[in-house]
Amino acid sequence: MHNEILNAFMMNNNKKYISNGIIDFQLFYSDYKQTLKDLNYPYKDVDQILKQKISQCFDRIIKLLNSLSANEMHINAVFSQIEHSLYDDASFKKEDAKFMSIFIKNVILLFPMYIPLDEIPSYSEKINNVLKQSELSESNILMCKSFFQTMVCSCIYWGCSTLK
Repeated sequence: MHNEILNAFMMNNNKKYISNGIIDFQLFYSDYKQTLKDLNYPYKDVDQILKQKISQCFDRIIKLLNSLSANEMHINAVFSQIEHSLYDDASFKKEDAKFMSIFIKNVILLFPMYIPLDEIPSYSEKINNVLKQSELSESNILMCKSFFQTMVCSCIYWGCSTLK
């Protein structure tokens, strides 16, 4: 579903969503919502996201990750600020914001730039086993799986799209 939505979105939207370093989330969400409608997927969650201050959170996270890639900030400072943005802007519970920032940090740092397609199932199974053996709450496990699945789908999508 992720890749179907991403493919349709990319094919139908050649707009630039960033201008002068500012992301136009309203335009992005509007186009994304239309893509969901066109594919007959539910889109009410998109409206709910806009009611929260999630756009500000995404904007901060993107800028923080960019500063990390440009070596402008220490990695621990970046992910500490991501944690605070998840809590302050996206209304995550404090413990969930901390957990997600740590999880994202570890996945981003350890996730290879390219995983051969035939190795993705075993890589995913290892992550799944770690989550099964953890003492995480059910909601944290669900967040991890959702985040990881999105990353794997994105990796496959972008890896295959560059091969065309």
